[in-house]
Amino acid sequence: MPSGVRLPLRVHLPVPDGFVADPKDPKHWWRMDKARFASPTGRRNYSKASPPLCSSNCLPPPTAVSALYKPSLRYAILGAGFAGLSVAWHLLKQSSDDSRICIDIYDDAGIGGGASGASGGLLHPYSPKAKLLWRGSECWRECLDLLIIANRAVEARASSNAPQDSFCSFKERIVWKRGIIRPASQKNVDILRENAQSFSESCYLELLDRSAAQYLVPDLCVPLDLAVYMPLAMNIHPKRYLQALFLACNDLAECEEREIYLFKESINSLHQLSEEYDAVVICLGAKVDKLPELSGKLPLRTCRGVIAKLQLPYDLPGEYDHQRPSILSDAWLAFREPRSVLVGSTWDWNSKDYASSVSEEEASRAMEELMPKASAVYPPIRNWTFVEAQAGLRAMPPLTAYGSLPLLGCVDDIIGESVKCRYWLVGGLGSRGLLYHGFVGKLTAQAVLSSNESVLPSEFTQWKSISNIIVLLHLGEKMDFEDGIFEYNGSAQVAMVGKNCFAIASDRRLGVNLQTVATDFQRIFKIHDKLYIGLSGLATDAQTMYQRLVFRHKLYQLREERDMKPQTFASLVSALLYEKRFGPYFCQPVIAGLGDDDVPFICTMDCLGAKELAKDFVVSGTASESLYGACESMFKPNMEPEELFETISQALLSSVDRDCLSGWGGHVLLVTPTEVQERTLKGRMD
Repeated sequence: MPSGVRLPLRVHLPVPDGFVADPKDPKHWWRMDKARFASPTGRRNYSKASPPLCSSNCLPPPTAVSALYKPSLRYAILGAGFAGLSVAWHLLKQSSDDSRICIDIYDDAGIGGGASGASGGLLHPYSPKAKLLWRGSECWRECLDLLIIANRAVEARASSNAPQDSFCSFKERIVWKRGIIRPASQKNVDILRENAQSFSESCYLELLDRSAAQYLVPDLCVPLDLAVYMPLAMNIHPKRYLQALFLACNDLAECEEREIYLFKESINSLHQLSEEYDAVVICLGAKVDKLPELSGKLPLRTCRGVIAKLQLPYDLPGEYDHQRPSILSDAWLAFREPRSVLVGSTWDWNSKDYASSVSEEEASRAMEELMPKASAVYPPIRNWTFVEAQAGLRAMPPLTAYGSLPLLGCVDDIIGESVKCRYWLVGGLGSRGLLYHGFVGKLTAQAVLSSNESVLPSEFTQWKSISNIIVLLHLGEKMDFEDGIFEYNGSAQVAMVGKNCFAIASDRRLGVNLQTVATDFQRIFKIHDKLYIGLSGLATDAQTMYQRLVFRHKLYQLREERDMKPQTFASLVSALLYEKRFGPYFCQPVIAGLGDDDVPFICTMDCLGAKELAKDFVVSGTASESLYGACESMFKPNMEPEELFETISQALLSSVDRDCLSGWGGHVLLVTPTEVQERTLKGRMD
């Protein structure tokens, strides 16, 4: 069957070009879009094409057939979740009146079949600390606008007595406006008092005492006698909402004489779309990693979340009144019916399980994790019984200064296409897809229609700097380098202890792979007179990290009126690295200092902050293997300063001679309780 929509005609005319007559009923024609069926990839072959699940638009008078069904712009949207349908709506809404556009949506799981449809549906613009999210008010308003549009589409179908679509019932409820309550922590209280003017006017907060909170929800546990209440927050049925939003897209396309189709099939490669479409918008969530062009190139982590549906047995009292709010805590409780509740969610990081179905074993583990958290905030939940579970695999974005923001932007440079088709990404909505989807869909539609990425806020596109570094990580594989980005500039560092003293040394070469750029590069930095840090790895990250560490240490000096101890500083460095674990600094620090009673302290750590303490020596950099061997053969305990200098110098020079990515002499700092000696070593200059 061809991929088209059956189009009723009122008059019997010769079949125009681009259409075929229905063999069972000559009064009906099928549109055969040549661009779709005659694709160079062969994917839209006439004899093998599958019909769209849903489509819009009935055929106008025959005289207008040829002109109207030649879309001037064709867009493909990969994914029929929150982001995909929001982009589709805004593309239809924002396109100019005289443009003829066709939108094809591809999703092998159908509308809301992925993580979007498996979400809890609690809608509010605040963080767990009750702080308004970045651009939270705008996201809230745009989401409310789409909810209103979806509701109107369903109401219009119901009032017109139109036949129900197979995937959407006009009688099922989409939105529950019952508010959300969260027992407050001390951080919530402090933020509420400090930022009372920064809350969203359209979704304000109230701080309730214990009696007021328990008036709303009897038996609610309020440990600090305070609770944060969001009276305008909502509970959304995500799948019904997405189905209604697709109906709205269909209605808008029909009114504007445009086209929109949904195909329940997956796209295995972006290259097969390049000749068919003017733009492709990728809204696949965690499934974006299945595309070979983007696999491993985006700063995203996957997290599988399981949601349990519980029910109160009909022979037990304790129905949850329909006016009571849903509950947020370590586990959230989304009440929709008096005897039905959704409890979520688990966090299974780095999972690759895309299935929405949940095995009995996984459901049992989820209940063991969720029930203690849920019963801690609402004890009566223990009387509710498990019914079923659903799951979704979320794509989690890296943490930024503005919070965890979605990834938007053009990805042509990552994909490497050189044809007319442009590729756009909407990804990393994480656990806030419902809140963000209206806002990011509107911005992306503007960027796609104008073919201009600069209309997107820079906060949404700053992920590209991380992505470029991730692409460099693959450079090592191509050049037979084992560690990729850590070997990009080359380095050799060693710290060694002596008797009430220590020495730290590094090479002086800065390179780009095998090309030498500089021969006097500094890798050892002073924190104070008795504390130094060496940073191997990516040179730009090393300089950035040093500036942040100096800033943190100066704040410590102002607050404590003393210098930081080496052990404390090592913990600070470890915390800083772990804080950036989703978009790490590509550095391997070596820390050396004199602590209490002038006892030397040395340690090193990886780029995630995992510390390795030692009492003799530590090494890092591309020459680390050679350094280990040299230091093990030369090191002696309780060396005097001059002997320590000679030992570390010989170990460094003999090691860099065996490593082509480091060398050009060395830089040594010898630190004793009374003085700091800085010396430069001359080595092979080749």
